[in-house]
Amino acid sequence: KYGTYEGLEKYVELIPDGKKSNVKDIISIPGFGMKVLLSRKAKEYIEKKLLIEKIIEAIQDTKGEDIKLLDLTKIENSAADYFIICSANSNTQVNAIAGNIEKRVRNELKNRPWHVEGTENAMWILVDYISVVVHIFQKHIREFYDLEDLWSDAQITSIDENNNFTFK
Repeated sequence: KYGTYEGLEKYVELIPDGKKSNVKDIISIPGFGMKVLLSRKAKEYIEKKLLIEKIIEAIQDTKGEDIKLLDLTKIENSAADYFIICSANSNTQVNAIAGNIEKRVRNELKNRPWHVEGTENAMWILVDYISVVVHIFQKHIREFYDLEDLWSDAQITSIDENNNFTFK
């Protein structure tokens, strides 16, 4: 339905019956209908990817436009692992997108943002989940700040209406 999880197999440990393991956590993956034994690193990886998917889903449900996923993981001293950037047509829509992201992530993933900024004038709202930071812009403000150019060393993925993207 959404992105694929390339590279996850290196984190998953299959455990034969009766064998001991160094697996640290058990995670329930929404939509899979099962619990999976994973290492702590794999759990963090999957939770981050699920967060990204829920954020993108919330943006699309609120008609956010020109959605970009910036992978900052290979950039030293970056502010986060991922930026998600989108545009809106009015301050009302900027607020609606931010509110929908917070609501969906809170209700479905039981996660709250560490910080939210910009709600007063809603020209640019930043929703910070620490490893994933969402930037919701009015179009002319996005063009002015041009974060995609500022972070041009990042791997930039455009998200289409069918949620076609791959996590690496």
